Amino acid sequence: MNTEGKIYSIIFTFVLSLFFVAVLAFVFFTLKPTIDINNEFQLDRAILNAMGVSFENNEAAVTLFNEKVEKKKFEDIDYYQYTDADGSRIIAVIQDGDGLWGEIDIVVAINPSQQIVTGFDIIKQNETPGLGGRIDEPWFKAQFKGEKYNAESGISMGDPGIGDTDSSNAQVDAITGASQTSRLVTIIVNAALKKLSQIAGGTT
Repeated sequence: MNTEGKIYSIIFTFVLSLFFVAVLAFVFFTLKPTIDINNEFQLDRAILNAMGVSFENNEAAVTLFNEKVEKKKFEDIDYYQYTDADGSRIIAVIQDGDGLWGEIDIVVAINPSQQIVTGFDIIKQNETPGLGGRIDEPWFKAQFKGEKYNAESGISMGDPGIGDTDSSNAQVDAITGASQTSRLVTIIVNAALKKLSQIAGGTT
């Protein structure tokens, strides 16, 4: 038995593993500021999109968000508030829930005085590309914009389609081949709408 050879192999493997761990740690901590900035861009964009506020680029989104959007708290609920050019108050919350393959994080915004959804956007999702992952497609998200909703019943998910255009029926079309993910998204949206209704009723 070549004991020295085995000890050498163990030491070599250990040192090599330690080297790769150090390299990965260095890369992570080097890129972390960039990752954090990108995450901030993504969150700011999603909130502004849901509120129906347009912007030109990432930098403009961050500037607009910092200048015009207020982060507030009602009871134990964090929410965001924006006042549009007409003086209307737009409020938004971030809501997470179970998807088919992992957590889905979204932002939903409403105009309380008109009782309509101003928009909905995806922050994070891990659904199957080409199927449930299509919840991030513009046509699917656009269905929620301007939709009338009931604080109790929320918005319902209809049959698979190409996009419900009736903003008065409190219903959106499911994604073909991804009805379950579509239904789960609706559950998360309605959880957000309940929070937003509480905020709208308790704040001005």
